Amino acid sequence: MPESDRDRQIEGWTRPTVHPLLPEFSLALAHRLDPLWNATAAELENTGLEPPWWAFAWPGGLALARHILDHPDLVKGHRVLDLGCGSGVVGLAAARAGAAHVLCSDVDPYATAATRVNATRNGLKVDISQQDLLAESDVFFDVLLAGDALYEPAMARGVGRLAAAITRRGGTAWFGDPRRAAFPARGLTAVATYDVSVNREVEATEQMSTTIWRLDDPTFWEGT
Repeated sequence: MPESDRDRQIEGWTRPTVHPLLPEFSLALAHRLDPLWNATAAELENTGLEPPWWAFAWPGGLALARHILDHPDLVKGHRVLDLGCGSGVVGLAAARAGAAHVLCSDVDPYATAATRVNATRNGLKVDISQQDLLAESDVFFDVLLAGDALYEPAMARGVGRLAAAITRRGGTAWFGDPRRAAFPARGLTAVATYDVSVNREVEATEQMSTTIWRLDDPTFWEGT
């Protein structure tokens, strides 16, 4: 499918939204779960793609984006990877905070389309990739950012190995995570906590306490 057609689908399935934690951005987000599931079912059937997780503002990404905007020196002048970018909000925050180069990466073509739509809507320049960077052995950025990436063991191991490799080479790795199911037993240091408004249909609550974590001990993931 041409990129322009997928971008139009994103526009049709979502509506411009300003989250209270990030008044700097207008994001293409869905407000109801079931209508979006029904609208996307035909497109996703037999494609092997994930459900439209990109259409919701997840607390880890929101908190990490807020933290970057409040602490721009974390990314300013650096090469930044927004891994598993979803809607792209973390990468967009890095771009606005002055990163020299931002790559928003997600294997879901609808996530990369949502990121493209959101970048255009907010007048920001980021590069976008559908390449599975977790399968690559030679990936280097100055800063790795990942919001809500530690939800499933295999995914968390892949993200962790990449984060460990980047920190071993002198980079930094930052996570926004409300302690999802595959949160690691050690290696991460909490640096800030945010109360984030979330979609009750998705999270079964209206607010989640979400922490920003810095990878300080890469050894936990290096052997996984």
